[in-house]
Amino acid sequence: MTIGLATLYHGDCVDVLPGIAQVDHFITDPPYEAEAHTAGRRLLGKESNGQRTVEYGALDFEAMTPALRGACASLMVARCKGWLLAFCQAEAVALWRDAFVAGGGALHACDGVD
Repeated sequence: MTIGLATLYHGDCVDVLPGIAQVDHFITDPPYEAEAHTAGRRLLGKESNGQRTVEYGALDFEAMTPALRGACASLMVARCKGWLLAFCQAEAVALWRDAFVAGGGALHACDGVD
């Protein structure tokens, strides 16, 4: 999908990235870490009378693994000419930083905000 001068790809990066040439920038929202995939995970439910209900349940996609993180990071670093922004849990900031550096990326800033 093209949005202005940007192209949005929706899919598994391991499937999509090999078909992409060099890009200026990456913005990604990778899968959550295993800690977020527990059955007791809190979900915000529907709003009713100004109040949100709390629902509990497991996520419907696989958790991030070290192998997947490394593969994604290497694929993105190899194709990125500019900056790369990855949204992740605060607990995973250092893991993503290390994966990007191991994939050949130059780290200029890395911050976690809760």
